[in-house]
Amino acid sequence: MVTIPSGIPLRAEEDPARNRVMNKKNQKNTVAHREKDVSQQPTSQASFNGAISNILQAISDGKAATEIYAQIASHLISRSHATGVCVYVKGSETGTNAESVYSTGVLDYQKPLITETESLQKQRPPHYVFPLYHGDEWIGAVVIQSSEELKTDTLTPLIQCCSTAYIHKKSWAENQHLQERLQILNSLNEILIHNTGLERLMKGLVRESAFNFSADISVIYLCNPLQNSLELTGAYGCNPKQIPSTISQHEGLIGQVMSTGGQLSISDLTKHKNHKINYLQKLGVLSLHICCLEVQEKILGTMIVGFRRQHAYDAQEVIRFEEFCRGTALAISNSIAQTQLKAYTERLEELVEKRTAELEIQTDKAKQANEAKSHFLANMTHELRTPITAILGYSSIMNDEILGEVTPQQREGLSAIIRSSEHLKSLIDDVLNLARVEAGKEEAKIVPLSLREMLENAYQLMKQSAFEKGVTLRDLDLSEELSDLEFLCDRKHFQQILINLVSNAIKYTPAGGSAWIEARQVEEMIEISVHDTGVGLSDQEKSDIFERFNRTGNPYSQQQVGTGLGLALTKKLVELNMGEIRAEDNPGGGSRFILTYPTSHSHYQASETENPEAQAMTKLDGLSILVVDDHSDTRNILENILHAAGAIVEVRETVDSARQVLKDFQPDVLLTEISMPGESGLELIKFVRAAGEDSRQIPIVVLSSRAFDTDQLAAFGAGANAFYPKPFRPNDLLEVIRELTLQYAITEG
Repeated sequence: MVTIPSGIPLRAEEDPARNRVMNKKNQKNTVAHREKDVSQQPTSQASFNGAISNILQAISDGKAATEIYAQIASHLISRSHATGVCVYVKGSETGTNAESVYSTGVLDYQKPLITETESLQKQRPPHYVFPLYHGDEWIGAVVIQSSEELKTDTLTPLIQCCSTAYIHKKSWAENQHLQERLQILNSLNEILIHNTGLERLMKGLVRESAFNFSADISVIYLCNPLQNSLELTGAYGCNPKQIPSTISQHEGLIGQVMSTGGQLSISDLTKHKNHKINYLQKLGVLSLHICCLEVQEKILGTMIVGFRRQHAYDAQEVIRFEEFCRGTALAISNSIAQTQLKAYTERLEELVEKRTAELEIQTDKAKQANEAKSHFLANMTHELRTPITAILGYSSIMNDEILGEVTPQQREGLSAIIRSSEHLKSLIDDVLNLARVEAGKEEAKIVPLSLREMLENAYQLMKQSAFEKGVTLRDLDLSEELSDLEFLCDRKHFQQILINLVSNAIKYTPAGGSAWIEARQVEEMIEISVHDTGVGLSDQEKSDIFERFNRTGNPYSQQQVGTGLGLALTKKLVELNMGEIRAEDNPGGGSRFILTYPTSHSHYQASETENPEAQAMTKLDGLSILVVDDHSDTRNILENILHAAGAIVEVRETVDSARQVLKDFQPDVLLTEISMPGESGLELIKFVRAAGEDSRQIPIVVLSSRAFDTDQLAAFGAGANAFYPKPFRPNDLLEVIRELTLQYAITEG
């Protein structure tokens, strides 16, 4: 809204002689104007409203501002006794002042510029000034010369039109500038899309700059920080051989722009001396624009566009050129960064390939060394068994006096030979077993085992050893619930594991102490712990106790006979059977070793009869399931779990063998590992999803030892329905399968 102070006149000169002359003129003008008013007075308010509408329509149609101001001035004169009108508005180069943009009629008081303060001064006739506002912003003024007092209320709508015309023109100019910026950005974007690499990008940029500014020549020089110079990287409109490939970045006009940044425009190059761009002048360049190419305060180089004519440029063209150069600098910076990144990536790939090859060689060497070690240990233990057998055999025969009587001294010596031979035999057995496990030649036949049966067997076997040592082996105390519990493990391995742990508990407990076995169920896992009141373990020993040939530093422990391999072998066997083992302090003194194994699914079926809903969730009666996993122990565990749940199970160890099965077997569920030798499980998933309509919707569960986010995304991307990481809880896995098959049945049904 334009605010108009009522009747604010400009000050007239205080010259009596001049006033007399002006009075005579004013009288004549007044008479003439009154005569004119009689003949041309508006007939109605409607005609005035029509005039306002016509002015607003002209503004809306985009008529030139001077044309609008002429219409407004004409109506101001026709509706008052004014003899002249002058319109002042702010310009792009007038700062806080307003400049005269239109005047008509007789004006004794007129100047090129007017300030806001001047427009607000209280002055007397014959000059009136009406300040123009847009909101709170002063944008100019309208000066009217009149010998009579003006009725400002009737003039306000017309004066408001001046403000409207100015704002419309300003908005149009801003919109035009935005469109030009958008056009520049679009052209630069097209160049970036179609010109990969710095060299092609430069060709596109100089060509586009010449087209955008109707220039005859365009060149780009980029900084060479090593040489402290500028190097030619792009040229259009001239032969690159006609201009120097390297120039100084500190001399002439280019040096001026490079040192200060920003832009410089020259309309007549002949008027400048020491410009140091004679090479362009020789090509006929008379006018030019130079701009520093800069990104985030880093100077990249300079762009020059030249004209073989006297080129008159305006402020808008300069702004457009600066905009274009900013976009050019950003495009060049991105291209340089991409080139550097590509070079770095290629170098990194070379290093990775080289390092990978070296690692493969080292891995092969380590594998060969490990195999050689295992082979050597196996051969040595086998070779040692023969003489040990002879030593033990003959010592026993002699000790039993089969070959004749022996003296007490001889019997004592024979007993020492037998004890040492038994110890050596135990050491050989441990070394051989450990070598077999580490070489991957030991397999676990995992089956459901009765907890009570396995613990009672170990108790009976170790009871005599505890008695001879003077250690109390406490009675086994299992609740009724645990008595019926079954867990999953290889029978031979578990017996060896438990005997090793109980034997150690007795060995490292002084006479008068005690050892015992406890068990408890933790969700779907069973924890079996072997306790003793012996010498205990330090924090360091608890972390090192499962290393080979490791013995505790306790003096009592050092006195005990042992190979240092028992716990290392025990840990390997536990892990081979998908279990865990850890060592802890025993409350009250001593130590305890805790084993953790998954329980058998058959136990859940027996123990969950009180909860029919939970029982139904884990029943898979009649479902056909294809299991694909390269690890035999995992296949055995899954086969036992799924069979116990009532499923029909097919197991395969490779993707290729699974494909063959799928030709004749349509499973209800596919359960697969993704990380396998040869083809991965992802290829099998894709194969199933690309098969016929019947196979395309089969629920697929990925059961994987790889549980990174990328592996899950890859599995789901290939078409898997669920991802379940190892190790798994049997009942959770069964519920996942059950849920998927129910969803599938609902969808299909």
